Amino acid sequence: MSLLLKLLLLPVLLAVVKAEFPFDLDELIERTSDVGEEFYRIPEDLDPINYDVEITPYFEATTTREAFTFDGIVTITLRAVKAGITSLIIQENVREILSVTLTDTAGVPIALNGSNPFERLRDFHFLKINLRDGVTLTNSQVYRLTVVYLGNINETPLSRGVFRGSYRDDNGKLHWYAATHLQPTHSRQAFPSFDEPGFKSTFNIIINRPAHFTETFSNMRIKESTLIGDRVREVFHTTPRMSAYLVTFHISEEFKVIADNNDRNNSYRILARPNAQGQGEYALEVGPPLTKWLEEYLGIDYYSMGEDMKNDQIASPDWASGATENWGLVTYREVRLLYQDGETSNFDKKYIATITAHELAHKWFGNLVTCRWWDNVWINEGFASYFEYFAMDEVDKSMELEDQFNVFYLQSALSVDASISTRALQHTVNSPAQVTGHFTGISYSKGAAFLLMLKHYVTESTFKKALHYFLVDRAYEHAFPVDLFNNFARAVREDQTLPSGVDIAAMMRYWVEEPGYPLITVNVNMATGVMSISQERFFVNPTNPTNQVWSVPLTYTTGSNPNWNDLRSTNLMTGRTMEITKSPGHEWVIFNVQQKGIYRVNYDTHNWEMLASALKRNRTSIHRMNRAQIVDDVFALMRAEKITFDLGFQVLDFLKEETNFFVWYPAISGFTWLRNRFLHLPATLEQFDTILKEFLTAVIREVGYNVAANEPLTTTLNRFFILTFACNIGHDGCVNDAVIKFRNLRTNGVAVNPNLRRHVFCEGLRHGGFEEWQFLYQRRMNSNNQADQVAMLRALGCTTTERAVTAYLEMVLSDDVKAQDSVNAMTFLYMGDRANAKVALQYIKPRVEQFRRKVVLPAWWENILINLASYLDEEGLQDMQQWLNTNQASIPSFQTGLNAITSSRNSMQWGTDRADRILRAARGSAPALVPTFTLLNIKKNFEMLLKLLRLAVLAIAIQTVRGDTNYRLNTTITPIAYALSITPYFDTGNENAFTFDGEVTIRFTTDKNINQIKLHSEDLTFTAESIKVTTGTNVISLVATNPLEFDEKYSFAHINLQTELQTGIEYNLNIVYKGPIRQDLNGFYRNYYIEKGVKKWLGATQFESTNARKAFPCFDEPSLKAVFTLTIDRPEHYQPSLTNTKMQSSVPLSNGYVREVFHPTPRMSTYLVAFLISEFEAANITDGAEEFGVYTRPEAKNQSDFAFDFGKRVVQALGDYFGINYYSVDSNLRLDHVALIDFRAGAMENWGLIKYREALLLYAPEHSNPYYKYRIAQILAHETTHMWFGNLVTCHWWSNTWLNEGFANYFQDYITSLVEPEVGSADILVTGSVYSAYDADDNPDSPPISNDNVNSPAEISGHFGTVTYQKAGSVIRMMHHLLGDDAFKLGLHTYLETNKLQPGYPERLYEGLQTGVTAYPNSLSLYPETDITTVMSSWITQSGHPIVHVTVNRDDFTVSLTQKRFYIDPTHKSDQLYKIPITYTYGNAPSFTNTKPAFIMHDKTHTFNITKTNESLSWVIVNLQETGLYRVNYDSESWKLISTELKGSKREDIHNLNRAKEFALQLMENIINKLGYEVRSTDSLITEWNRMQIMQFACKLGHQGCMENMLALYKDFRQNGKEIAPSLRSAAYCTGLRHGNGSDYDFLWDRMATTNVANEARIIGDIMGCSADESKLRSYLTSMLVENSPIKTQDLTVPLASVLSNYSHVHIVIEELDKNVTLWKSIYTNLDSVLPTIASALHTEKEFNDFEAWLSSCTECGEQAVTAAKGTLAKQRAATTWAENHKADIVKSLKNSAVKSASSAILVFTALLAMLIGL
Repeated sequence: MSLLLKLLLLPVLLAVVKAEFPFDLDELIERTSDVGEEFYRIPEDLDPINYDVEITPYFEATTTREAFTFDGIVTITLRAVKAGITSLIIQENVREILSVTLTDTAGVPIALNGSNPFERLRDFHFLKINLRDGVTLTNSQVYRLTVVYLGNINETPLSRGVFRGSYRDDNGKLHWYAATHLQPTHSRQAFPSFDEPGFKSTFNIIINRPAHFTETFSNMRIKESTLIGDRVREVFHTTPRMSAYLVTFHISEEFKVIADNNDRNNSYRILARPNAQGQGEYALEVGPPLTKWLEEYLGIDYYSMGEDMKNDQIASPDWASGATENWGLVTYREVRLLYQDGETSNFDKKYIATITAHELAHKWFGNLVTCRWWDNVWINEGFASYFEYFAMDEVDKSMELEDQFNVFYLQSALSVDASISTRALQHTVNSPAQVTGHFTGISYSKGAAFLLMLKHYVTESTFKKALHYFLVDRAYEHAFPVDLFNNFARAVREDQTLPSGVDIAAMMRYWVEEPGYPLITVNVNMATGVMSISQERFFVNPTNPTNQVWSVPLTYTTGSNPNWNDLRSTNLMTGRTMEITKSPGHEWVIFNVQQKGIYRVNYDTHNWEMLASALKRNRTSIHRMNRAQIVDDVFALMRAEKITFDLGFQVLDFLKEETNFFVWYPAISGFTWLRNRFLHLPATLEQFDTILKEFLTAVIREVGYNVAANEPLTTTLNRFFILTFACNIGHDGCVNDAVIKFRNLRTNGVAVNPNLRRHVFCEGLRHGGFEEWQFLYQRRMNSNNQADQVAMLRALGCTTTERAVTAYLEMVLSDDVKAQDSVNAMTFLYMGDRANAKVALQYIKPRVEQFRRKVVLPAWWENILINLASYLDEEGLQDMQQWLNTNQASIPSFQTGLNAITSSRNSMQWGTDRADRILRAARGSAPALVPTFTLLNIKKNFEMLLKLLRLAVLAIAIQTVRGDTNYRLNTTITPIAYALSITPYFDTGNENAFTFDGEVTIRFTTDKNINQIKLHSEDLTFTAESIKVTTGTNVISLVATNPLEFDEKYSFAHINLQTELQTGIEYNLNIVYKGPIRQDLNGFYRNYYIEKGVKKWLGATQFESTNARKAFPCFDEPSLKAVFTLTIDRPEHYQPSLTNTKMQSSVPLSNGYVREVFHPTPRMSTYLVAFLISEFEAANITDGAEEFGVYTRPEAKNQSDFAFDFGKRVVQALGDYFGINYYSVDSNLRLDHVALIDFRAGAMENWGLIKYREALLLYAPEHSNPYYKYRIAQILAHETTHMWFGNLVTCHWWSNTWLNEGFANYFQDYITSLVEPEVGSADILVTGSVYSAYDADDNPDSPPISNDNVNSPAEISGHFGTVTYQKAGSVIRMMHHLLGDDAFKLGLHTYLETNKLQPGYPERLYEGLQTGVTAYPNSLSLYPETDITTVMSSWITQSGHPIVHVTVNRDDFTVSLTQKRFYIDPTHKSDQLYKIPITYTYGNAPSFTNTKPAFIMHDKTHTFNITKTNESLSWVIVNLQETGLYRVNYDSESWKLISTELKGSKREDIHNLNRAKEFALQLMENIINKLGYEVRSTDSLITEWNRMQIMQFACKLGHQGCMENMLALYKDFRQNGKEIAPSLRSAAYCTGLRHGNGSDYDFLWDRMATTNVANEARIIGDIMGCSADESKLRSYLTSMLVENSPIKTQDLTVPLASVLSNYSHVHIVIEELDKNVTLWKSIYTNLDSVLPTIASALHTEKEFNDFEAWLSSCTECGEQAVTAAKGTLAKQRAATTWAENHKADIVKSLKNSAVKSASSAILVFTALLAMLIGL
C-alpha cells in the first residue's frame, strides 16, 4: 500500500513534520463532503472473473501514435448477478475508447444500441455500455466485454495510472521507462475496469514492448515471450484473484535484477536501474526473513498464494508515494529501497527495512484480503503499519523497533487524531478525491496503534489466532470490519482470554467507528489508595466536550512497586468514570504502562509534581517508554490547556539530564512546535532558544558530534535529530562543528558521515555564500544515491544568499528536481531560513502556471500556498493576501491560500498570547501574582500617584460583573466546631515536596432535613472514600453512584447522602485530604528567606476573604462561625508553630516531626484561622497569662522594639475604650504579631496571630524613615482594632465589610493619637482617609459603603477598597463628632457586647449607638426628629458624597446652604440627599475647636442665621476640621475674604485642616529655610516627616538648593560609605539616580537586595524609577523575574509606580508594555489595573490619542482592562483640558498673591502644571 502520509509533505520525515511545520496541517485541510456522492460508485450488478489486458507502449511518436501513449485491449470475463440488466457500467479514464464489444462465452455477440453503443461519463470516470432495446443480461450468465482503447503514459508519477519516468546512466544518457501506480482509483487509467477494491478477479497481462528494451516486470513471471517485428510480446502467468489496483507492470530499457536470493521456489529479488548495482543488498538482507516470519506468524505461506508466485521489489527513480504493494512486484521510490554504504543515512536505512515490512505485510492484509471499499482502508493500512515495526523488530531486535513504534506511529496517531476535524477509522468516502484523502495518519498510525492495544488486551496468542481465522475466512475476498470483529470474538471465546461480560466485537466497533480517542484523568487519594478515573475525548484545541465513551484497557504501575513489564490490562474502563483501588500510600502512579494504549493521561497536580520529582531525582526509575509518553502527553496537555505551562515545564525539567532517544524524540517535536509559534517574535525566540540550549546540554554531551563505529541505531537516530534541532536553534557547539566539517568536505574532500549530513550540509550553506551553494548543488547532480540527493536538496534550501535562493527556485522548476520532490523542495527552502519565503513569494507570483504544472496535482499546488503562508511574517502575509485577492481569477485555489494566511496568523497569535507564560514556565521561575485590590495597600512616592492609582482601582471596581448569588452557600447547616490537623512537607526533595496532608472534622447541625452537604473546597484533593459522616456511632452512607461532586466554578464540594440528616441532631463530617503548599500568597502558602546563605522555608496562611477553602474543606463564609481546634505536625528542626491560641501539648513523633495541639479558639469565622510553621523566633514576648509577642526571622529580631512597646499600649487602650478587655474573651487567646518576608496584604487580623509585611511591623531607627514609624503604628492599631471589629463581631457578609474595615480605618489614627501623639494625630485621618474617600467617590459608578452586589471572590476582593476603608472610616468619624465621645463609646461597647462571637449587621450597630444616645440625651437632643439610623444609613446605603454650596447674605447675616451630590464631571446629575451634620464658624467670632454639629441638614436647602454684631459679617467657613464627609463651595465674596485671611497675619486663626485645602504650597521656600537640609537631634517625628516630604517634592521639582544638598549626601554615601539619615534617603537616593548613571542604579539595586531592613528595601524600590538610565528602567519594570529578586510578590506594582512617578519616563512604560504585553499580563495577573494607571499618567493630547489607538488595537489586553483605561483616559483628558484652559489665570493669580514666597511658589505651581499637562 502506498505510504501517502509519509510522503505528503516531507518524504524523508514521518512524525518530524508535525513539529517542523509551523502550524498544524489539520487546521488547513479543506474537507469535502463525506456523504451524498455515491454516484462515483459503480453498480454491483456485475462480478468480474478475469481480465486479459494487452498493452503496447509508444516511447517515441509513430505515424499513427503520439509519443508516450499506448494501445490497450482489455477483455473482462464477467458474470451478471441479477436479471434485467440493460446496460453495463465500468470505470475508465483513458485517452480514447476505440471500440466496445460484448459476447457470451461462446463468442456470440450481445447486441448493443446501434445509435449509442457506449457513453463516456467523464465526470465520474464511467464507461456505460448500452444494450439494444429489449436485450438484457441473464442472471448468473457469464459474458466477455472487450474494450479497445488508447491510453496516456503520463508525464509524472503524480498523475498515477501508467506514467513515464527517467534516469541517466553513467554516461549521462537519458533513459525512459513506463510504470504503473494504480492505487487507489487509477487502474481505470491503465485499462477500463471494475476499479473498486471489492471487485476481485484474476488478471492475464500481455505487454508488447520495444525489442531493444529489457524484459518487462509485472505481478507474475513471464509465461511466454515472442518476437514480433520490432516488439516482443510477453505473456505473463495469471495472477491470484485480486483487486484491479494491484495490477502492475514496468517497461524499461535497462532495469535489471541487482540483488537475488537465487531461490526459485521462494524467489526474492531487488530490481533497479543498472547503475544502482550494489545498492540492493540491504533490502535483500531483510526481505526474505521478513517474508518467512510473516508466513509463520499468520499461518499462511506467501508463495502458495498463487501459481509460481514471485516476490520482486523494484526501485523506481520516480514514484508518487513511498511504495505500493502490487502483488509479486512491489514498487518503491528509490530512497525507500536502495542503500549505499557511505551515502545513505541510518535513518533512511531504517525506513528501507520498515517499509519493506509494511509492503510485505500487505500480501496478507490488502492483497489476500482486501477492504470492501476505501472507507475501511485501515483494514489494509492499519495491519501493514503494525507489522511494519513489529515484524521487522522480530527480524532485527537491535533496531529497537518495538519501542520506535511508539514515537513514530502511536504518538503520531495521538497527534493527528486530536483535532475536531479528525475522522474515524471507518469513514464514508466516495469520490476519488475523498478516497485519496482517507489515506492519512488515521488509517495508518491509528489503525496500527489500535491493533497494538488490542494485542495486549486479548494476549498475543489470541491475537495471532484471530488474524489467522480472519485471513482464512476471507482469503481472496473482500472484508468488512465486522468480519474482523467476528473472528476476534471467536478467538477470544475459544481462548477465554477475557472476562465473560466483555464484548470484544462491540469494543472494536466503537474504536473503529468513532473519531478521536480518550483523555484519561486520574485523581489519586493517597490516604485510601482510591484512584478516581474519568474519560473525555481529547482535543488539542479546547472545544466543547462530546458524549463519547470508549472501552479503554487500562494499565498502571506505582512508585512503591513499579512493574514495567505487565502490559496486559485487567481493568477495562467502560464508563465515563470508574475507580481503581491500589494500596494506600504516598506515591506516584503512572497509567498506560509503556504506552501501549491509545489514550493520553492527565493526573491531579500532586501526582504530576511527584512524577516531576521522581524524574528529576532518578529518571531511569521510570521506564523510558513512559518517560517518552509523559513528554508527549505533557506537551499535548499544555496545548490543550489541561495543565498549566508552569506545571508542564516542571515535569519536563528532567530533560536537562535526559539522554535517551525515545524520550528526546517527542521532546524535540514538542519544543519545535512551540518554537515555531515564536518565529515572528525575535526577542521571544532568542530567549526561548537560550532556554532550549540549556535543555540540550546533557544529551549533546552524551551523543557527541561524531558517529561511533557499531553504535546502536537509536544512538545514531538520537544524534541525527538532536544535532539537527540544536543547529537550527543556533547551538554554538553544533554550528561550529558542522561548519568545520562542511569546509573540510569542500576544501579537502573529507567525507561527511551520512548520519551527520542533514545538519552539516545545512549549516555549511547557512554560513556560506553562493559558492558554497554551487558546490553542494553540483555534488547533488553527481550523486548516484537518491537518499543522498534528498539530503542535499534539503540542505540547498538552507542558504541565506538571495542569489542562491533564486537559483534554488529555478532548480525546482527544472528537471533537476523531480515532480515528486517539488513540494518538499519548496518547504526545505522555507525551513532552511524563514526569510527565504519572502523571496519565494516574489518568484512564484509571475510563475503560477509553471509551478502548478510542476507539482501536477491540485492538492500539491495548494500545499505550495499553505507552506508558503506558514513561514511568512506579517509583512509577507499582507503581500501574499493582496496578491491572492487581486489575482483570484488566475490563481488556482486562491481561497486555500487565504485560509492558510488566516491559519498562519492564528498560529502567530497563539504564540504571541502565550509567549511570556511559556518563557516564564520554561525558565522555571513563575512568580506568584497579586490581585489588583492590593494596590490600595502600597504607599506611593507622591500624592499625585496615589490619586492616579486610586482612580485606576476604581475603574476596575466599576467594571466588575455582579449579581451571581450562586457563589453563596445558602446552607441550612450551622457549623459548631472544627478539628483541623495539618502536616506540611517543605523542600523534601521527593514527590511530597510542598504539599500537606490534612484532616478536618466538622461538628454541625442542620435547620432542616437534607441529603446533601455543600461546603467550600478549592484545589484540595479527596475522594468519597476519604469522607465519613457520623452521628454518635452511626455512619451515614454516601450515595453509591455519585457520592461526591465538585463544582470548580463556585469552589463547592457536594457530598451526597443516602439518608437525610435530621434537624436537632449533631453530626460529624470527617474528611482526609491533601493539598499544595501554594506559591500565590493565598490559603496555606510557602515562602522562604535566606539566612547565612541558607534558604529557609516557612508555611503561612492568608485566608481573608475566601481562601480558607484552599487549606481545608469548610463553610467559608463570615457568618458561619465556629470553634477551631488545630493540630500541627511540624518538622522537628522548626520552631514551635504559632496559631490563634496557646499551645496545649507538644509530642515528638518517630518520623522526625513534632505534633502540637492548640487550645480551641473563640467562636470565629473561617477566614480568621491562622498558623505559621517556621524557624521564626520571638523577638519580644510578655510573660504571664496575657501573652503578647513579636515574632520574626532571627536576623531581624533587633527591629521589633517599637512594635512591641506600641502594640502593648494599643491593645490596652482599645480594651479600655471599648470596655472589653482583649484577653477576657478567652483565657487561651494570645496576641502575637508576625513579620513575614512576603505577604499579600499589608497585614491580616487573624485572631491572636496578626501577620504583617516586614516593612510594616519592624522598625530600625538607624534605617527606617519617619513615615514607616507612623505607618507601623497605624497598621498595628488598625489590626488590633479588628480584634473587636471583625473578630469579636464579624460582618455577616462581605457586602458590609465596612463594619470590620471602617472601624479599623478610623481607630488606626484615632487611637494612635491617644497612645502616641508624637507619631500621629487624629488629623491624619483627614489627609489620609477623607481626601482619599473624596477622590474615590466622585463619579457616578462609585458603589455604596454597604453593597449588596458582592457575591463572587472577585467582587468581594473588589469591595475591599477606599469606600469600605477610608470613606467608611470618615463616616464613622463624622458620627463620632455628631454623637460626642461618651455616647459613641457606650454605643460601640453595647454593639460589641451584645453581638460578641456573632455576626454583625448595620442595624445592630445603629441599635448599639442608639443605646449611647439614650444614655446621653444631649448627644442628639439638639437635632429634633433625628435618629442615628436615619442619619447614618443615608451615608452607608447611598453612594457618593455631597458638596454644600454656601451663600452668605452680609446684609441680614443669613447663610443659605444647598446640597447636591458631588461629581468630578459636572455634567452628571443626581437627586440624592444626605443627612449632613453641619459645623461652621465665622470670622467675627472664630472657633474651630467645637466640632459638635450645629444642626443636621436634611433637605436640599437650608438657611440659618448668624448672630449679628456691630461689625460687618466677615468670612464664614463650613465643615470645621473636615469632620463631615462633604465638600464646601462658597460664593465669590466669601472666597475673597477667606483668601485675604489666609494671606494675612491671622492665618493661624484658621485651623490647619481648613488651610491645607486652600493654599499649602506657597510656603515652600520658607518651609525649607525653616526646616533646613540636615536632621537635628531635637527634631520631632513630625518635623522629620515634614522635611522628608518637602525634600522629596522640592528635589523632584528642581529646587536648586534641595538638589545640591541631596546630591552631596548621596555622593558621600556612595564614595565614602557615610550613611544618610533615614528621613533624607528617599530624596538623596532619587537625586543621585537622577543625576547619575547605570552604575548608580546597580549600586542601589545591590543595597536593596542585601539590606536586612525591609522598609529600607522598600524606600529604595520606590525611588529606582528616578534613574536617568533608560535601559535600567526598562529592566526594572520586569525585575521581579530576576532570581531571588528583592521585588517580592507583595511588591509587584512597586517598579511600575516608581517609573511612572517621573513623568519623563512615561514613554518607557508604554514602549515596554507594547513590546511585552503578554509578559506584563502574566506578572500582574491581568492588565485591569496597569492600563488605567498608565492612562492616569498621561498629559498631552498626542499621548492620549496614541494610547487610545494602542488600546483599541491590543487584542490580548482584555475588554475590561481596555474599558477601564479608556474611562481613565477620558477623565485625564478632561483634567488636562481644564488645566490648559486655566493655566494662565492660575499663574497670574500666583504671581499676584504669593507675596512672601513668590519665586518658590511660582516654581512649584508651574512645575505642577507642567506635570499635569506636559509643558
